[in-house]
Amino acid sequence: MSKYIEKQSIMSQIVEVQRLIDLVGGHPLMSIGLEEKLADLRNQLETFDENVLEPKLAMLFSGNAVIGSQGIKSLFVSNIIKPIQEMIKTQTADIKFRKVGKRGKTKGTRESNMFLTALPVGSFGIELVQLDTPELFSELDVSSAIEQVSQIIKDATDSDERFASVVERTPSRTLSNLKIFLKEVANENSIIKIRVNANEIFIDEDHVKLGYLRVKEANESEEQLYLDGILRGLLLEANRFEFIDNIGNKYSGKISEDLNVDDLAAFGKDYLNETCHVQISKITVKLKGAASKISYTLIGINQNNDDNPTLY
Repeated sequence: MSKYIEKQSIMSQIVEVQRLIDLVGGHPLMSIGLEEKLADLRNQLETFDENVLEPKLAMLFSGNAVIGSQGIKSLFVSNIIKPIQEMIKTQTADIKFRKVGKRGKTKGTRESNMFLTALPVGSFGIELVQLDTPELFSELDVSSAIEQVSQIIKDATDSDERFASVVERTPSRTLSNLKIFLKEVANENSIIKIRVNANEIFIDEDHVKLGYLRVKEANESEEQLYLDGILRGLLLEANRFEFIDNIGNKYSGKISEDLNVDDLAAFGKDYLNETCHVQISKITVKLKGAASKISYTLIGINQNNDDNPTLY
């Protein structure tokens, strides 16, 4: 059971037990048992984080995708749920592990699985909730990921400047699924209304289409760099690296998910502040109406200066 739902259940029980205590009016036998029950429920409630959030995302649509508040196209629902789910999985992995690959299976997929629990009536839409919570803090991670996904959608459809900031901070896998999602909504001439906890985001039809064009026209290219220089830093908690090549150019970015903790510990011991040879993936995203965004990922490192070194 979701921690949020469990907390809400305990709070409801407290209200009901308190109501029964008021009804029995200090009965010498019945009130004792109820008071003990109330104390036990309050103790259980104290074990929950005060700011626990419900890992739930509700989206409402309009246009050709729906018929008023009567129904929503089943094909449209199936087409949008997958990219939404993948965006939440990717952002959850980024929050929890700080590592997201461009392809292959995403880490922590079980805990970020979303379930379709309702078709909320408004325009008409979908409601996705995390129900399976194998780890204590998975709800917090998934709730944060849901908030990030909703903000990414809002920023991408808002302006070129905001989309540029999205590209800079967002894994490319999320951007790929964002394009799929916005394409489906734009094709149906629909608005998007997003509800996450107490927050609501509204995106009109024109901004949906402009957002899709922004994401569609963003051109991504990848180049492998083999550089000699000095490794200046490895930040394991943040999954970041810093490197300066022999002519003074600085590189910083993420560390590849293919490098495990033992690899990074060895790098720190053997190469930190030492001359070494690295392989860095340079990803350039060219945006319409904005400067290109460049990101770097550390792929491997050793002390070999050959043209085609073996990197670890």
